[in-house]
Amino acid sequence: MINNSSDGFRIRKLTPKECFRLMGFSDEAFERARKALNDKFYKGNDRSSSQLYKQAGNSIVTDVLFYIFYELYQAMPYLFDDLKVSSYFSGIGAFEIALDRLFDVVQNGDSAVIPAKSGGEKQ
Repeated sequence: MINNSSDGFRIRKLTPKECFRLMGFSDEAFERARKALNDKFYKGNDRSSSQLYKQAGNSIVTDVLFYIFYELYQAMPYLFDDLKVSSYFSGIGAFEIALDRLFDVVQNGDSAVIPAKSGGEKQ
């Protein structure tokens, strides 16, 4: 925090990149989104980054979505047979990130990302 106000402390605003990170997106995904907006819509003149803040805020946290998918997979794995997801921002969306992570866990059996039972032991 920075102390430069008459009340004592001023809260620092998160940057758009920090908002993307908070939602579970990589820095590369942020850069692709920023570049797409600046190149196609704003021609480099989006000074407020308002659309980047909106994109981050309108998303779902990728970790939360992964664990929802993981529990669905545990209960009904047939739902994920031949599943295909597409979007206008292919490769950036939370659904694609969470599904890619789920398929990596299923194929590789990575127990480090599987939720622990309430007793603390791994499943």
